[in-house]
Amino acid sequence: MKATKKIVGAACALVAAVALSAGSTFAWFSQSGTVTATGMNVKATTSKNLVISNASTGTWGSTAQSLNTGVFEMSPASTADGKTFFNVANPEKVDYDSGVAGEGAEFEASTPTAVTASTSTTDIHYVMEYTYWVKADAAEGTEYTDLYVNKIEVNGTTGATEDISKALRVSVTYGTATKIYAPVSGATTTYNGVTTAGTIDATNINTLTSAVTITTDMTAAATLGKVTTTATQVVIRVWYEGQDTNCTSANSINVEELSVAVSLTASGATTPST
Repeated sequence: MKATKKIVGAACALVAAVALSAGSTFAWFSQSGTVTATGMNVKATTSKNLVISNASTGTWGSTAQSLNTGVFEMSPASTADGKTFFNVANPEKVDYDSGVAGEGAEFEASTPTAVTASTSTTDIHYVMEYTYWVKADAAEGTEYTDLYVNKIEVNGTTGATEDISKALRVSVTYGTATKIYAPVSGATTTYNGVTTAGTIDATNINTLTSAVTITTDMTAAATLGKVTTTATQVVIRVWYEGQDTNCTSANSINVEELSVAVSLTASGATTPST
């Protein structure tokens, strides 16, 4: 398998949801259409008042990175909350000529693949999951009321300029808060996420009144929570959103290797009680 990313298989289909009350249609790859990558590397960095690590008892610093040496074949998933994911269960129900899901097409749950440093695999995945730990730098003697993402960068040979990369999504979970980001310009920012497994219809795709919320605010207003000198887990998930209108076979040619850099920062300094 070549190191540069390319689409494996001839058919990556556009799938329309069946009998939705809102009359919406959605773009989908089928399971037999995948984006092939040499790894899916994620780096998390923090501002100088925070420290981060790949483990709760690991080495602390301003950067923690998960390097994947293997080849990832990514097939799209969909989510309403950035934590629970679903994919098309039966791709044989897809009409590859028209891209329309046939009667009986179903969603099934997609378990995120947990990634640690130097993970190597050639399996097909739907969501890559990276875990870090972050805390206030005890040497600074300060804690913070607001942790937030202030930048997400997507890099690759040419991958970040390919239309399929517009369907790339990143969710960040810190404590009880999860926010979804669309880091590549041109993404579909209003769509209905999948909420349960089952036949594709209005019962398992969110209504327009509870559509997926994409976070575009990179300031403390989009806070994830308080930062103390006690380490708190940060989970970063990366996937191709099947509901994004860019997620089509026509846009999925010659995708190059991607890496994602998530920058965390904090504000609202407080002095911890002693």
